[in-house]
Amino acid sequence: MTAGRSSKLHPQLTQLISQLDGTSYLAQRLLSDMVADQMRLRPEHDRWSVGECLEHLNLFSESLLQSSAPASRAAREQKLFAPGPYKLDLMDRLVKWMMQPAAIVKMRAADDFHPGLNGPVEDVLPRFLALQQQLKTQLANADGLDLNKILVSSPFSRRRRYNLYSCYVLLVTHQERHLRQAEQAKREIH
Repeated sequence: MTAGRSSKLHPQLTQLISQLDGTSYLAQRLLSDMVADQMRLRPEHDRWSVGECLEHLNLFSESLLQSSAPASRAAREQKLFAPGPYKLDLMDRLVKWMMQPAAIVKMRAADDFHPGLNGPVEDVLPRFLALQQQLKTQLANADGLDLNKILVSSPFSRRRRYNLYSCYVLLVTHQERHLRQAEQAKREIH
């Protein structure tokens, strides 16, 4: 173990890893009986297909991984350790509420996160699962760091910064929202 890390993962990080396992399971279950052509079908021309929902989540996960890895490394070098608890500030709680799967607030995806499905649609789920594993590994490696003080830019707006704990909470909430959207799209195309 490195300095600042305990032998047992912080309960809030354990919960986030469990939630990532849950969204991985939902994605696998959702696509288990679908063929590629079905994954590309949109319920309406202006709504995303099941494959596009997952590709959107992949783009978002890649963005978080790219911004959080250097921030965590820098925090470790600066010996920015703290045992938690980790917190969402008021704005983060509002964003989380707006992202809830059942929320009626519609949000437009930033241009960088519009899914293209340029590659084989069959690769979307394996990529999603691989990214989930990377996220879980990165979360476990962040144990002991002061996640309240490690700030990363929001993927939605470079002017907004979130603490690293908030990023992961919002990521899971975002995944749950779009997996529900994908379930709805699947029901409508069948």
